[in-house]
Amino acid sequence: MSFNFDTVLNPPRPKRSLLAALCNTPGASGHEQPVKDLFLEQVGQLGMVVHDGLGGAMVEREGSKGGPRILLDAHLDEVGFMVKAIQSNGLIRFVCLGGWAPEVLPAQMVEIHTPNGTVLGVITARSAHFKQNPAFAELRIDVGATSESEVKGLGITIGNVAVPATKFSNMAHQDRVCAKALDNRAGVGVMIEVMRHLENATLPNTLIAGGSVQEEVGIRGAAAMAHLAKPDVVVVLEAPPADDVLEQDCCQGRLGCGPQLRLYDPTCIMNQELCAHIKKVADHLNIPVQLAVRESGGTNARGYQQYGKGVPVVVIGVPARYIHCHAGIMSWSDYLHMCHLVSGLVYSLDRHCVDGFTRRKHLRTSLKEERGL
Repeated sequence: MSFNFDTVLNPPRPKRSLLAALCNTPGASGHEQPVKDLFLEQVGQLGMVVHDGLGGAMVEREGSKGGPRILLDAHLDEVGFMVKAIQSNGLIRFVCLGGWAPEVLPAQMVEIHTPNGTVLGVITARSAHFKQNPAFAELRIDVGATSESEVKGLGITIGNVAVPATKFSNMAHQDRVCAKALDNRAGVGVMIEVMRHLENATLPNTLIAGGSVQEEVGIRGAAAMAHLAKPDVVVVLEAPPADDVLEQDCCQGRLGCGPQLRLYDPTCIMNQELCAHIKKVADHLNIPVQLAVRESGGTNARGYQQYGKGVPVVVIGVPARYIHCHAGIMSWSDYLHMCHLVSGLVYSLDRHCVDGFTRRKHLRTSLKEERGL
């Protein structure tokens, strides 16, 4: 590496209290405002704030003149629920915002957010005394009411949004935390910590922190953010599913083994040179990295890669168990390593480096040699 990493050799010192606040704040898809407010409260003073038309926001910190535009993207939204109808018996029908497996929902507690405040509810289930759990379409939210009018009296109306009623907790294992919405408040937290860590650094680029919206319902906010930020490189910060509890032979997301660098998923093939550069930065900073090739799933990378003439994109994430469930588990050391890795990566991305992600000189040279040219 030809860069002086003295500025980032000392890693960031994140506090769990910030991640706790992010996870505890409600922000289902399309209703991300509370999370956006917290994001801007933390870093809005570090650059120019610009909002997109879908509800996302970015903070742009101008760096060296002529330097590339580096976008750190982290979607603000979490999976949740929306009230569809209120039955005469007081039970509430709902639709899912984002991907939920029906087997993880019965008997789980949720918070319905209304103009009058928060109402606690439980998703219906059948106990072991009955034959089976209800089908997905039969699930309801029970707030303890006995009639439609009683539910409405609580301030609940069609269109209200609910999220899991789970609070951030430190686990007995000192390196583990438990919370809802680690996907993707972990990514948002890393983005904030990197912006803070590099606040006084002289950067060879313009650094943009983009809090995008509605990722969980179809990668909608990335397109708007791309037009707003006009990036030369996009680093998508995520909390991908850990697969270490499945005891697979080819586990690629173990807790405590470092951030995960995604090389491929069905929606995006990552830029090869950018991935290679990230591995070099990780080696230089002595940060462990796990490589992932995913057979399913997708991220905002899909929404950025085809912007303009095409943009080098990569996904880096903190593996988390049980995402898209009411409680996930994450390694704090993985989170710390990801903050450090992304800080070093941003610090290394000057114009020459970024141009190399698309030139692919070594490929053309090898082809010429093979052809005897």
